[in-house]
Amino acid sequence: MRTINPQIRVPVVLLIAALSLSFSLGPSKGIDLPKRLNTVIASGEVELFDLESYDFVSGERGYQIGGDLYVRTTNSDCSEFEAWANFPPQQGGFYLFSGFGGDLSDLNPAEMGLVDDDFSPFCVELLEGGLYVYKRHAKPGDYIIFRVEALAADSIRLSYIVTDSGLPESASSQVADIPDSFTLPAGQHIDAYDEPGGQSSGSFQVEITFTVIEERDGFLHVSWDASNGATYDAWVKRADVEVFLMGEYVECPFVFTMTDYEPKTFATPDGSPAKGVFSFDALVDLSSEPVTLEQTEATMKDASDILFSLTGFVIRLINYGTVEITQVIDPDYYIRDSIPPCYISQKTEEIPDSLVIFSYGADNFARTMGGFTYAIEGPTLFKNHFVDAFGSDNLIYVMFNHRWSPV
Repeated sequence: MRTINPQIRVPVVLLIAALSLSFSLGPSKGIDLPKRLNTVIASGEVELFDLESYDFVSGERGYQIGGDLYVRTTNSDCSEFEAWANFPPQQGGFYLFSGFGGDLSDLNPAEMGLVDDDFSPFCVELLEGGLYVYKRHAKPGDYIIFRVEALAADSIRLSYIVTDSGLPESASSQVADIPDSFTLPAGQHIDAYDEPGGQSSGSFQVEITFTVIEERDGFLHVSWDASNGATYDAWVKRADVEVFLMGEYVECPFVFTMTDYEPKTFATPDGSPAKGVFSFDALVDLSSEPVTLEQTEATMKDASDILFSLTGFVIRLINYGTVEITQVIDPDYYIRDSIPPCYISQKTEEIPDSLVIFSYGADNFARTMGGFTYAIEGPTLFKNHFVDAFGSDNLIYVMFNHRWSPV
């Protein structure tokens, strides 16, 4: 979940620069049939609609986030019907084979020699009659095995079982002890709920100290003291809290390496004088796709021409560099959301009007959606050169773009 002020309108050039990226899986692996039966803890049939997520044990439905996976039937990337699991703690899955008419409980993923790399969180094509294996996002159960029974224009019907292999949890699944009180670090993100198992009602994204009241069904009932003197309470997922309790948290776990770049102001398409200049810094996330300086300049030039045609402004590229993440939290959740404020806070030279980050984004959000934009507050004396009617002149526009524009 990403909370963005709906009153902030980002310059259209940033939206135009976002491109789409499709992912498809290669041919399915040859997999041996099992030697023993599973312990089946849940089974049934379910019909899922476009962008609907589903928890195969609790039956909880959501919109993309939550549960074990979600499906797409429109605006698809790799096929007409797809399964996705790219919003942690969703885990991922893959296609087994088609034409299996037997009992699903005859299949045991625990004996298939699977490794983590077999499970994709991204686009998995769904075929009628196809058999699929997905990891459970949380106990109880280890795997979901489902068969696609029917594909309709706006829905997908599945038959499924949830199995428990009885295997011990891996080191990456170990849980942290939850103290009586804990502090959510600034820059981290945690969803809030009105009741255990319900839909998220909001999120916390600032430093808050919580007191644990009780624990129920994988949720913690917590309270906190607000700045107005009142005390409030909500439910949060225990798994979300464990993310930042499992190790030492660093607020800005990044290394920014800037090149000796000579700032460039892009010329107007027709050679006429520009009305103004909109400045950018560009960063390449080293954990995502590589983007060269030449590719960055090509993207900025295309965007500058579009911006000029709409506003009379052109783009000036001030800096180009890279960002390396030095601390990996498993799962990494929203750590990339901290790149913009951390980058701006360490700047000692000119603050740009906008920051473009070539990155998959937090939880692969930019990779999935084709890019996204928002704005953050700049330093106290900062004034943006490009201010729309709904924004403040102190805002710095931010764009996470998953890929450079083709030349």
